Amino acid sequence: MEKIRKMIARLYGNDVVRYVFFGGCTTLVNLVSFYVLRKCGLQLTVANIISIIAAILFETLSWKKERASLSFG
Repeated sequence: MEKIRKMIARLYGNDVVRYVFFGGCTTLVNLVSFYVLRKCGLQLTVANIISIIAAILFETLSWKKERASLSFG
C-alpha cells in the first residue's frame, strides 16, 4: 500500500499528469452534463451551452484549488 501511495504522490507531483487528469475530468463533466440535459428533453443548443458552462465552472474551480495548493519557493 505504501508503494502505491509513493507512486501516486510522484505522479501527482508531475504538472503534465495533473493537467491531463483535470482536462479529462473537465471533458467528462461536459459530456455527462450534455447527455443528462438531452435526456431531460432540452434542445440541442441549450443543452450544449449549459454543459459548456458547467465544464468551464468545474475547470475554474478545480484549478483554483490546485493553484492554492502549489508552493512557490
